[in-house]
Amino acid sequence: MLLFSNADKSKGSEGQEYVVIVSSRPDWMSDICSQLVLKNIEPLFQVKANFLTADVLDLPEYISAIIIDIEKSDNCALLLNKITTLLPSSAKCLVVGDTDSITLSQQFIAGGVSYLHYPSQLVNVVQNVKDSSAEMKNRRSAIKISILGCKGGIGNSLISYHVAQHIATKNRVPVLLVQGAGGSQDIDLISDKALEKDVSELTTYLSVKPGNAKYTDDLNDKALERYNFVVFDYPIFNLNKEDIEFVLSSSDCIVLVIGHDLASLRVAKSALDVNRFLRTVSGGVKREFVCLNQIRPTANGVLTIGDLTSLLGGDISSHILYQRPPGDPSKPLRFLAKQNSAVSALANQVLGQNMAANKSTGSSISRLLNKFKK
Repeated sequence: MLLFSNADKSKGSEGQEYVVIVSSRPDWMSDICSQLVLKNIEPLFQVKANFLTADVLDLPEYISAIIIDIEKSDNCALLLNKITTLLPSSAKCLVVGDTDSITLSQQFIAGGVSYLHYPSQLVNVVQNVKDSSAEMKNRRSAIKISILGCKGGIGNSLISYHVAQHIATKNRVPVLLVQGAGGSQDIDLISDKALEKDVSELTTYLSVKPGNAKYTDDLNDKALERYNFVVFDYPIFNLNKEDIEFVLSSSDCIVLVIGHDLASLRVAKSALDVNRFLRTVSGGVKREFVCLNQIRPTANGVLTIGDLTSLLGGDISSHILYQRPPGDPSKPLRFLAKQNSAVSALANQVLGQNMAANKSTGSSISRLLNKFKK
């Protein structure tokens, strides 16, 4: 049910700028309008049309912002072209869709258009509408991906580096790898590059910097906005609950790295419990993954994958098989084909790519959270 029609008080006086909402879905239209009305954003002008199929839109003369329902569409190039064709360039544009994908969001941002996922980011609609036109077009909000080691020596830095490298190579956008102060500090060995005290450029698109002593300084650093993606290499087994809550609430995506042991499993499950609570109060992180890194050869007495999934309450998102380290400890570890394929698949899951393929093996945390809620 719509809150009101274009015939009542939502219609502004002559010369007043409207916020236009375009959708053919009544429930979607009602949800968007509710958010705007509750924050006194008006006048509103509702266009009951499917933007994906419309050849022309009946719009008012004066428009401050336009909110568009793109439903399940992920064809960013086509949509950006249609926005340019159908909508006045002077109006701010916000697209809201059903696809929860970091990659899709970054593509729209690169085109000067903000993207929100419906319904998980519904509460962010008002702030996006209030943003100035210049901010809307020039803002490059970095996607923060926290890779969290649940035990010392679990290979967290190695995985963080290869995930960051995969994103930089595949997407060809600026990526920054931040190594937390409590980490192994061996990115120089992994990358086989000498690092500077501040930011070091490893490749055209990948840079690395040492983290600050406090996690809050890293995650709130304004300099991060120069990058499309920031990958944080953080150990969390030695953090207190307050710091874990801050990391979870400040990240767009997390990867919990565990091994075949109860110690790392206990830390991962505890972090999931904390995040489950945070999500009940509109905090926490919505995109979560568990990565099993086999750092030792298979031996008797260790927890099997079946044991781990049973104790964790869900499946493992990614499993990196054991790889014998090089004979010379000064040489960087280079993943072989199987290990590199597993890390690439993990990076794609983080980016929200190939999700259809991932559904066949199961998304560990989505099912895990559902089980926790029962």
